Amino acid sequence: MKSLNKPNRTPLQKIKRIVLYILTFPQIFIHKLRGIEGSYDDLATFFRYFPLGKINKDKTISFWFKGRKVRFFYGHQSPMAGGIFMNGEYDIVPVKHKVVVDIGAALGDTAIYFALKGAIRVYGYELNKRHFDIAQKNLELNELQHLISIEYCGIAKNRINSANPVLGALMSSEDAKQVGEANYKTLDSIATENNFTDAVLKIDVDGFEYEIIDSVSQETLRRFEYIFMEYHYGTQRIEKILSEAGFDVTKTEITK
Repeated sequence: MKSLNKPNRTPLQKIKRIVLYILTFPQIFIHKLRGIEGSYDDLATFFRYFPLGKINKDKTISFWFKGRKVRFFYGHQSPMAGGIFMNGEYDIVPVKHKVVVDIGAALGDTAIYFALKGAIRVYGYELNKRHFDIAQKNLELNELQHLISIEYCGIAKNRINSANPVLGALMSSEDAKQVGEANYKTLDSIATENNFTDAVLKIDVDGFEYEIIDSVSQETLRRFEYIFMEYHYGTQRIEKILSEAGFDVTKTEITK
């Protein structure tokens, strides 16, 4: 499990940032000449991760990962929407030869990452309709529909109201209005529906993780060999519930 806390930059980190700007300047200069939009900071970070990567005018990025060229449409977000392929955030997740359940699939980045890291099947669930549509586009761009399926679906015991204050902090008001149109399932129901055994579970739902874990049965939790979860308001009851299901729980306070 991990928490998202943004640390203040030290003097050394500030120096590294300046060096980053200098080293990535040639790529940024070339892309700016081509008319690519984006802040200098976003472009510098992208080319630190992907020195030979490319940003295109159609709001796609392309780069090599695991010996394969990946194309990724980032839409309304920045080119760094594909950053998880190189920032090491999910490196510890043991997905090779495993079925992976991706709750909070966003633009499809984690699902594609897991597939290219050797998962035999990825089941994704995304509540934001705009993100879901982009995720479908990204699966098509990389021809991975045979390995990945993503549903426009919230994983929750009860339907999420568009006026929910947590939801309001995550989505634009326009996006939030559409959550009522999504399908809703519980973690119990999708585990039974797909007969998961020794699967890997990833949860990144920006504050709704507590309801998922509170409402799931111990039997369903034991269908998973490994769980990687982001938490946002302290671990609360999560550690206790997972420990009672037989998991060894490790908590990391700050992301890489």
